[in-house]
Amino acid sequence: LDSFTNQTTEWQDTVYQYEGQEYGLRPTRRVIVMSIFLTSFLFGVLGLLAILLSNNTRSCSRFFSMLKITGFFSALLGSLAMILASALLVASFVIYDSCQILNVVTNDFEPFVGEKVAPGANAVFNDTNLAVAFNVADKIDFQ
Repeated sequence: LDSFTNQTTEWQDTVYQYEGQEYGLRPTRRVIVMSIFLTSFLFGVLGLLAILLSNNTRSCSRFFSMLKITGFFSALLGSLAMILASALLVASFVIYDSCQILNVVTNDFEPFVGEKVAPGANAVFNDTNLAVAFNVADKIDFQ
């Protein structure tokens, strides 16, 4: 059980380390996502201007080419934004779930090791006497 306790503690330290790295990258991710959306918005506005200004027959071809370019970049950046958002959502779920499981494991081992072994595992992790955990302290004298 000592090795199990050490392994759980190492796992907890690893999760805390990744969580710290995730908090450090949060502003960078926010800037990247917002720049993608603002660039898409800019191309959308340019496309709208191309549609509104294309009534002029002399500069019509120039606005149609601008409309094609903005349509292409809007589709490209929209797809990139969806892929990036999906990846970040999956990463957030994995980190959140691992933190929740870690909280459950450190509070009570019963769902993971069964009700017969759980009192011993909980006692070792909480640094309490195994005899007290298994209710045999009054039957065995440890002097």
